[in-house]
Amino acid sequence: MPSLTPPLLVKTKYVKISKYFVPPLWKTFKDRPPVLKNNVSAKKEKSKVAPCVEEMSLMFSCWKNHDFETKRCQKEIEAFNKCYSEANLIQKEKLELEAKGLIGTKGKATSKQINSLLAKYPTPTS
Repeated sequence: MPSLTPPLLVKTKYVKISKYFVPPLWKTFKDRPPVLKNNVSAKKEKSKVAPCVEEMSLMFSCWKNHDFETKRCQKEIEAFNKCYSEANLIQKEKLELEAKGLIGTKGKATSKQINSLLAKYPTPTS
């Protein structure tokens, strides 16, 4: 019985990449013009730094040294609670400003800002 793979590959001009047959890239991009879209996907950047880690570690070490009695570690607990409440206020303010479109994360423009600029100045189609 003859092998069917070589004639099929010659007719369709697919390229074998590892064990899969895919169309060549120049054919997939040849029909589309190199034009950017008029919008970007909405993604939020997560902060990589966790707030109040130092205060939390001091509180845990105090608990460990005093057999988990909260009465002896009131100073560390109050410092952690104060830091946590300040971090929450800062986060809420930042989220409100980002919702209004005034600031971006880490000095970068947000996706909402970029989409509004792309709406004002769309990519010309011809």
